[in-house]
Amino acid sequence: LVPPGVVGAKVVIVLWTLRVAVGMGTGTLVTTLGSEVFPTAHRATAQSLGQVGASIGKPAGILTEGLLAPVIGGHWNATAFTMCFQFFVGLIVMKGFPETAGKELEDIGWTSAPTHEAKE
Repeated sequence: LVPPGVVGAKVVIVLWTLRVAVGMGTGTLVTTLGSEVFPTAHRATAQSLGQVGASIGKPAGILTEGLLAPVIGGHWNATAFTMCFQFFVGLIVMKGFPETAGKELEDIGWTSAPTHEAKE
């Protein structure tokens, strides 16, 4: 995927640095969107599921890369292969999630917790 030698190493360093910087910058965005997309009654559950997914997904990705490295020719190929999954996740989100731009939460179809009216 990248030519061997000094040029290849520099390309990897630059691309990985950009990946980390973009990841750090989008962390705040994802956290904010995760809390604002869901109705108030479901926000805590949604954020908890996101944290559980991250806690399971990150070690699983590292394990997968480690298991793939000897099979597909080294850590660089294994890392590149596992990073390709991000593209497919983006496609799933684009095709499978409803468009919410310009809509109110009530119009999206989420249900909120039942309201408890004060008893007289």
